[in-house]
Amino acid sequence: MFKESYLDRFFLQTWVWGLLFISIAVISVFTSFHPHYPNLIINILIPLFFFWLARKGTQLFVYVKIGTLIIPRIFAFAGFVGYMSGKSVVIGTIIFLAINILEAAIEDLKRKHYFSLIIALLLMLCCVGVRGVWEDNRYVFVTSTSFIYFVVAYVIWNCNFILNQFSKAYFFFHLFVHAIPLLCAVVYGNVGYYLVFRAVSLLYAGQIHSYAKTYVENYFVSVKIDSLVKLLKKKAVQVTLFGVNTILVILYFVEWGYG
Repeated sequence: MFKESYLDRFFLQTWVWGLLFISIAVISVFTSFHPHYPNLIINILIPLFFFWLARKGTQLFVYVKIGTLIIPRIFAFAGFVGYMSGKSVVIGTIIFLAINILEAAIEDLKRKHYFSLIIALLLMLCCVGVRGVWEDNRYVFVTSTSFIYFVVAYVIWNCNFILNQFSKAYFFFHLFVHAIPLLCAVVYGNVGYYLVFRAVSLLYAGQIHSYAKTYVENYFVSVKIDSLVKLLKKKAVQVTLFGVNTILVILYFVEWGYG
């Protein structure tokens, strides 16, 4: 009886993970490449509608987080219809990337997670060197060695931020969400698409995170993840991750300086 129950749950989780992965991946790629009406409806109007429905009891952090993810999508639409120049869209998007990191830095400061706080502040400085271009009515970040260092440092930092801020289930969920833009960027053979896809995938992950807590806690459960969380929270591992990210940031600035 236990085995049947376990298998039923395993297959249900697998189906849920698969459908969620495909849905977010398709939305991320489709709306990133079509910043006009698909982007307007899927990435702006629908999130705003759900945001309005769940406005009561929503934490300020969630308002700011989702707001900073929706606004760049508004920029993309404005760029398509000609209300903003392509250059302005790119600059505005990078500014909101920095603001998004700043929000996490503030949470780190509140909880005294100083290693994560320092890396967050360094990543904000790195945003100064991030470059993007507006082409074919959409933006893409310029791929370079320094940008790759930035992406790796950002992924490590953000996963560690989630690890120290939320439950094991949410950590698993956000690892899952991080994999989507990474794999999509690999498929397209351009790391510059990572942050573009990440912006959309995080927008929907943020809504699921905020409005479907029971869903996340029920379907993103794993004994292996529990063991991984225990390992990653050890002080030696945290110091190592801090060291790795510090080196990546230094390499970023060295490469950017020579670029």
